[in-house]
Amino acid sequence: SSVGNRAEVADGGWLACFDGLIGETAFAHSNTVVLSGSGSGWNNLGRLVVGNSGSGNVLIASNGPLVLTSNATIGASVAFGSNSLALLTGAGTLWSNRNEFLVGSNGSNNRLVVSNAAQVFVGTNVFIGFTAASSNNTVVLTGAGSMLSSINNVIIGQVGSGNRFVLSNGASVNSQSLYLGINSLSSNNEATITGSGSIWTAPEWGVGSAGRGNRLLVTGGGQVRGTFASVGGFGLGDNLATLTDSGSLWTNIGDFFVGLGDSRNSLVVSNGGLLFTESMTISRDPSSLSNRITVAGGSMLVANDTATGTLEVRRGTNVFNSGLIDVDQLLMTNSLGRFEFNGGTLISRGAFVTNGVTFIVGNSGTTPATWDVRAGISNHFLAENLM
Repeated sequence: SSVGNRAEVADGGWLACFDGLIGETAFAHSNTVVLSGSGSGWNNLGRLVVGNSGSGNVLIASNGPLVLTSNATIGASVAFGSNSLALLTGAGTLWSNRNEFLVGSNGSNNRLVVSNAAQVFVGTNVFIGFTAASSNNTVVLTGAGSMLSSINNVIIGQVGSGNRFVLSNGASVNSQSLYLGINSLSSNNEATITGSGSIWTAPEWGVGSAGRGNRLLVTGGGQVRGTFASVGGFGLGDNLATLTDSGSLWTNIGDFFVGLGDSRNSLVVSNGGLLFTESMTISRDPSSLSNRITVAGGSMLVANDTATGTLEVRRGTNVFNSGLIDVDQLLMTNSLGRFEFNGGTLISRGAFVTNGVTFIVGNSGTTPATWDVRAGISNHFLAENLM
């Protein structure tokens, strides 16, 4: 309840309690608990809070200890629960939490750092930025063997804004889903997956389910694996997903939407990035407008086992500047849909284009543009001119 206190548990020692609070009151800042060594640990039957009301409180677990909790929070208080840190590092270091794990319950600028093969297991959901007051909180997961596993969802920006998740340098995440910005107030949240061997596996991906300006960035050989994805949902729009650099891969065994019911969302595949999905739709609903896919030096493959993988541009625009787009079927039947074919190679095994616009291959510039028309389960039909 005061300032600058410190507890150390080491060399096989154990601390056991019901609730553990580091920085209980608004005046309790700069307190620290250090756990170290294999066989050491802290068992909380209830909750563990790093920064309950005070600021700048710290939990450090290194070189093999266990942290056992029912509920975990880093940064709890609206007014003062800020700038607290939980650092887990080293092989064998494990935080096992049975229920919800919150980084920024109400506070701001709190951090969870998991590095050098440390691991975190969560029995339900992970929230980063839980309320409107919880902004600019960060989770960093870095290094080969470092892992976060959540039985349910990872939500970045439940309501809060400016929260971040950085997955890098060979670390991995397994969860039921990743959602960025699921409330109209949760804006400008971001997830970055970067570095060779960095992999996030989740069946569902929602970038900007309701909020505005949320971003998913896959770079430097990072990988994403799932079965359903949407950039934009039923909110304010202006969300972004980028896939860039050689080795960066997004594999989606199912439906992918850029714009479900909102507008001005974007997907960019560039500089050697590779996206594979079984279907792709731009602007699914009538209310979903001005959404965009840009392929510039990357590759987008839309295919399935029955050769019916469809790239459908209902509304919005598919901008193709360079690289490769390889689809089973290209479908454009809405007058609000556009395909700007400026360069690159388009491979298709069927097309039905009745949007009332001339299909133009190339923009008369210096970038080569090729439409490679192949046999498939359907013909290529254009209601207007080909140019």
